[in-house]
Amino acid sequence: MNIMDLIDKNKKNIIKVAKKYNIEKVKVSALTKKGKKFKDKDIKLLISFNGENTLYDLLSFKKEINDILKRNIDVSTIESIHPDLRKHINETIEIL
Repeated sequence: MNIMDLIDKNKKNIIKVAKKYNIEKVKVSALTKKGKKFKDKDIKLLISFNGENTLYDLLSFKKEINDILKRNIDVSTIESIHPDLRKHINETIEIL
């Protein structure tokens, strides 16, 4: 199963967990969406919180998504990305 098939299969659960942690956007990075076969940390999610959240919220979200996908994923906030790289965020696939 490629990465995007796994994401699509679990999309409802990912959205449910995102809402639990007050996350308004979840995007799959362009590096992930090419559909390569799995390797560790192939899944990279970009998120945006709706309001103030803590590092604990980010780590809890990551753990729950790891459990759902049965993969170790990378999670970054969109706001933490260098401004020069943010223009490439449009090349992502939005889940939520």
